[in-house]
Amino acid sequence: MPIRQRSCDTCFRGKRKCGLEYPACKRCQKNNRTCHYRYPSPPQTMESSSFGVASNPVDAPASGPASVDLDFWSDTAFEIDLNDSMLVRELMYPSVSDMLGQLGDLQPVSGNTQSWKWVIEQLKSYPRAFAQHAETVFIRKDLVCDSFPQTIRAAFGVCAACLCMDEDNESVLFRSLNAEVSDLLKKPTSCGALLEDLTKLQAMVLYQIIRIFHGDIKQRALAEQQQSYLGAWGLQLLRRADVELRDAQPSWQTWILTESIRRTVIVAFMIYAVYSIFKHGVCPELPTLSILPISTKQAFWNSRATYLQHSYEDETVKYGDFTTVWLSSPPRKLEPFEKMILVACKGLGRVEALSCPDSTE
Repeated sequence: MPIRQRSCDTCFRGKRKCGLEYPACKRCQKNNRTCHYRYPSPPQTMESSSFGVASNPVDAPASGPASVDLDFWSDTAFEIDLNDSMLVRELMYPSVSDMLGQLGDLQPVSGNTQSWKWVIEQLKSYPRAFAQHAETVFIRKDLVCDSFPQTIRAAFGVCAACLCMDEDNESVLFRSLNAEVSDLLKKPTSCGALLEDLTKLQAMVLYQIIRIFHGDIKQRALAEQQQSYLGAWGLQLLRRADVELRDAQPSWQTWILTESIRRTVIVAFMIYAVYSIFKHGVCPELPTLSILPISTKQAFWNSRATYLQHSYEDETVKYGDFTTVWLSSPPRKLEPFEKMILVACKGLGRVEALSCPDSTE
């Protein structure tokens, strides 16, 4: 029996996800096209409900968190109506530890649309920032560009190509990206120098960001397949850094290398955490995220002078403890990286209200 066409004719011919709005879907409205359904009474589904979850009770699961259609992520996840009152909730529970529960008892996560969009846009911007400035909040230019290893050169090229991606070059871009990922996966991840293996992980993180936030359903599926590998790779690198740098002479360069590893691992887990929340409504990555290490002195990242003056004050704490300490600290200007990880936990409004007015980047 042939499958009844539910999409409008325009979306069906273009092989695009149709929102099924009636009498005209949002894509046709946006492009000023005539919207025609083959059948006169198309089923009513996504109508600005939470993150695109079907509002039709027949389509919704009987219990548990609702999931988001993968095509919905690609087509409209970054065009959510911030005025939709149904979506205005707290970003997360008050603190990381409140969300953990026991393994096997994962807590559903709801989100303030504006806060989620802000975090997603930050993650999406990292490949662009690397192509434009040769660094990001987790990659220091002076740490990787002096030696400029092949993995960083390749990542720079892929990120630069992503800036001008369109329908004509998209397939070539992702073929190049997939080839680079394949090469990285063939190489041992624990046999080289610490900096060399860090650059491999940083390249992989950039590639997965492009796949998840700029790719289609096939690219997201590939990113999902490599999630466990990337997580294990990051945790292994943290352990190596703890062993190999434990007796190193304290210096700003050593601190930058250590913090680069910590930040890269947090970003790796963060991109999958956001993706899991949109796709499943829960976040299995949170127990690991909450215990990942982070420095209490984020100002050292951009200032060697600040490090030399206050290096004795540096302390490494768990991400969950970092957010708790921040709540009780006096308002101050936030570094871009720490603002991203705080907004992901506390919400954009709360972070901006408890920070200095000029901490908007």
